[in-house]
Amino acid sequence: MRKCEAFILTLILVLYLGTCFGQDPNFSQFAGSKLYYNPAWVGVREGLEINMNVRKSWMSVPGSPATLLASFDKSFWNIKGIGGIGLLVMNNIEGAGGLSTLVVGLPVSSRIRFTEKLIVQMAIMPQFRMQKIDWQKLTFYDQLDPYYGKLLQQSPGYQYDAENTDSFFDLSYGLLLVYESDPGKNTHESNSIVRAGFALHHMPEPVMSFLGMEQYLSYKLAVHFEGVFPLKSNYLRRGTNFLMPGFMYEMQGALKSYIAGLNFKRYPITAGIWLRNKNINPVNVTDLIFLFGYQFKLNNDASSRITVFYSYDVTVSKLNNRESGSHEIGITTNLDNFYIFNKCESCKDDRWLIGN
Repeated sequence: MRKCEAFILTLILVLYLGTCFGQDPNFSQFAGSKLYYNPAWVGVREGLEINMNVRKSWMSVPGSPATLLASFDKSFWNIKGIGGIGLLVMNNIEGAGGLSTLVVGLPVSSRIRFTEKLIVQMAIMPQFRMQKIDWQKLTFYDQLDPYYGKLLQQSPGYQYDAENTDSFFDLSYGLLLVYESDPGKNTHESNSIVRAGFALHHMPEPVMSFLGMEQYLSYKLAVHFEGVFPLKSNYLRRGTNFLMPGFMYEMQGALKSYIAGLNFKRYPITAGIWLRNKNINPVNVTDLIFLFGYQFKLNNDASSRITVFYSYDVTVSKLNNRESGSHEIGITTNLDNFYIFNKCESCKDDRWLIGN
């Protein structure tokens, strides 16, 4: 009986998402998926940053999505006007037919410094996308008998000339504003930092179909904000304690999602709680997200470090009786003193301490 209910739930989800054309995977951790949501993040931090995220959603649902995201970006603070360059690779597997999507993107950004405290980065990310599906794992309606269940090994109406691979090129664009209260200091400990931006993905909308039909991958709009604010009181020493609020809005086709929350960091620990809504109304919360992170220094001045994050999405909507939430693990490696070219000492005035 539970298998039957799970099959019906999966079928409803597939039909519902199908009416919205294509939908991109979601992540709960922005620290490791910044380039995925906005390519303008490439090169914001000095040095080299490497990220990896692994996410498994809806653990109790057959064919639930499993996503692997890896990226790196290298900044060029020693070359004025150039932001950075990076590489993004994502593989997503979902559905009973083993539908897999491979994405390879090359984000490139340009940096403009408007004032001493404000910079703007613009970026474009060309991508190659390839999708695969295993038709033999699918069961079609003409293979089923209303009394005896599945009878035929192959569907009489199955189109054997259908492709099992579809590939196409795609484009994403991004804009990011970064404000730092006192970029001239030799340390970021007393600086408040605000980052805000938006990105447009899949424009123009690419055609994606295994059957030769004109099915489009709907464009996606992502708008985000995050802040880093140091705390100081009689009990909290400034420089080791930070509040980090954030907000993300996504729109793709008929689907909308809002994520808002707050992280608290006291080195080396980060903890946070976030909400995912279908709209701005807090009554429509679908997920409650708990996050925990731990940072490891690789050298004395923490210019090289690794941060490990774990988050768990607790479903609080009507689906909570059908699936057991989502798990996500992220690993971020920062190498601030990694340079491809010689470090430009004369460019120190243009160097921003964006924060750790």
